[in-house]
Amino acid sequence: MSYLDSADRQRPATAGSDPATAVPSRAPSENIELPEMDKKHHGEHQDGVNVKEAEAQFNALARRLTRQSTKHHEESGGDVEKQETFDLLEYMRTTSGKQDEAGFAKKHVGVTFENLQVTGVGGVKIYVRTFPDAVKEFFLSPYYMAKSLVGGPGGAPKTILHSFNGAVRPGEMVLVLGRPGSGCSSFLKTIANQRGSFMRVDGDVQYAGIGAGEFEKRYAGQAAYNMEDDIHYPILSVAQTLQFALKLKSPGRLLPEQTRAQLNDEVLDTLLSMLNITHTRNTVVGNEFIRGVSGGERKRVSIAEMMASRACVCSWDNSTRGLDASTALDYAKSLRVMTDIFKLTTFVSLYQAGEGIYDQFDKVLLIDEGRQVYFGPAKEARNYMLSLGFRNLPRQTTADYLTGCTDPNERAFAEGRSESDVPSTPDQLAQAFQQSKYWSLMVAERQAMQAEWQQQASDPAGEQSQFLQANKEEKRKHVSRKDPHTVSFVSMVKTLVWRQWLMQIQDTFSIFTSFATAIIIAIVAGSLYLNLPLTAAVNS
Repeated sequence: MSYLDSADRQRPATAGSDPATAVPSRAPSENIELPEMDKKHHGEHQDGVNVKEAEAQFNALARRLTRQSTKHHEESGGDVEKQETFDLLEYMRTTSGKQDEAGFAKKHVGVTFENLQVTGVGGVKIYVRTFPDAVKEFFLSPYYMAKSLVGGPGGAPKTILHSFNGAVRPGEMVLVLGRPGSGCSSFLKTIANQRGSFMRVDGDVQYAGIGAGEFEKRYAGQAAYNMEDDIHYPILSVAQTLQFALKLKSPGRLLPEQTRAQLNDEVLDTLLSMLNITHTRNTVVGNEFIRGVSGGERKRVSIAEMMASRACVCSWDNSTRGLDASTALDYAKSLRVMTDIFKLTTFVSLYQAGEGIYDQFDKVLLIDEGRQVYFGPAKEARNYMLSLGFRNLPRQTTADYLTGCTDPNERAFAEGRSESDVPSTPDQLAQAFQQSKYWSLMVAERQAMQAEWQQQASDPAGEQSQFLQANKEEKRKHVSRKDPHTVSFVSMVKTLVWRQWLMQIQDTFSIFTSFATAIIIAIVAGSLYLNLPLTAAVNS
């Protein structure tokens, strides 16, 4: 079994009776011994996110909703065995084992990329504008405007990523490491199908056997990119921010006795409880100027918002920036929870990752100046770099050590080794990786995944067919199959108007400022006519 098969291991589901309660102890017959990797992923962090408790709360709510659906079906005289039960795991894009029993269409989306090359705009010279330059630009503005329209982006083309290859199965987390400027953000954007900022993207990227072009056209919402900064509307509360996402992404199928508003409220409670931010429900999100939730809590709001979007492929760009060590670990565990429960394909780039964070990941992608110098299991990455001739630095975390091996000023060679017999340049490191066993295993796994997709193309139980069926089922009425949105245009307009109204009435400072400004302007304008004569006649 290859290293890429590690995602197929079964993680034990934790049982719970109610989301508001702690995780109950298992019966003696239910005791399950966790593998070593699962112990790392499900480790306890007393002061922050509890991975086991979060999974238990999520699964408990799913069972409760399923029981409600079963009870309603029994009362209506239907066949319980043939019912179409609503499982919360399906609503939030989860693909647990319970879906196999219920017969739901699953949204397992693996990702493969072959010879991926990204070309962007190279550096341009920036001059300090002077007064003669301003005069020249004023008179020649039509010429410059026409040139910008027909000339395209300025600067010479520059290759950002050189021939990347890899395969990631659903339920796996990939840690993307590299020095600033190495191309981590470009890779994350490309994998999430956010290609608008690049001049050209070459290579083959497939999502469950669907090409990147078709995936962007018909399933754009299934791949999401979370930028480094958490940008939200600061006036809205945490609950209102998440409710907006839930209203636009809730599925078309509901429980017979339940309204969409009731469903969204219950799912919102579970998300807040999973990420340990229930106490921030009615607190404004805030930003640098408006006081709101803390940085770590705002990051968890972004995680919950990504969960509500039900994207299959999630890319997180340096998401722990500005967080303390404890909050960063909570964030990594939250991603682990999201990936395990929803069987997502998750890519994360971090510039500083402790050992506890590193242990949450299944694979590592190491980038050096746009070259892929390692892609493989996280637990074997350090030994791979040691085998190349780099000296071990026990005091460094694995993530820092891997990144340091690509830095000429930080890396150290093993005793008796030097730069002459150790791959040191980006090209040499990339060539060494292509000659390693990890390259062969990755290529074999990628070919196996693509072969599976081709064989299962006409199989209703295949990964691609299941994804297409699930995407079709989640759309509401009056939404075309080719439309990448879940709700209709009218519903989107209503939701946007609702959010804009909330922003207007909750921004009391702007309201009072506008009222005060109008009153002051009225007084000043009115004072111009104070004590004016009634006629225009000149007094003699």
